[in-house]
Amino acid sequence: MFSLPQVPNYLEPSSEVGSETSTEKKRGSGEMTYLVVGEYNPDNMDAIFKKGKEYLEDKEKHPDRYPDTIFPTHFMLDKDKYMAIWETDDQEKNANKIEFMLPEARYKVIPLIDAKTFEKQYMEIKKKD
Repeated sequence: MFSLPQVPNYLEPSSEVGSETSTEKKRGSGEMTYLVVGEYNPDNMDAIFKKGKEYLEDKEKHPDRYPDTIFPTHFMLDKDKYMAIWETDDQEKNANKIEFMLPEARYKVIPLIDAKTFEKQYMEIKKKD
């Protein structure tokens, strides 16, 4: 019988900052998905990693306070930036995480919408014109 080779799971923890694992949720649960691009000062990496560890400890104690991470933090090696994908139905959860990570990290939070939903909404708007 043919079997596929084992592929490493790149969503598993690899460092304190990127150690949030992907949540397994069914799509369409009414939650919004966000591309999060963070900026950091490379001269301040120790503080960033310390703050990331503190965040993970607080999230473990208070899981409903913060957004779910569906794609954990990955650093962009050509820039002083990193990215992740968050999901939540409560904007306050995004604000809680951003506030917790300040001043070590600054975020740009970009809402994402899947192509089918975008097309459907576009066609509805087009009909009204």
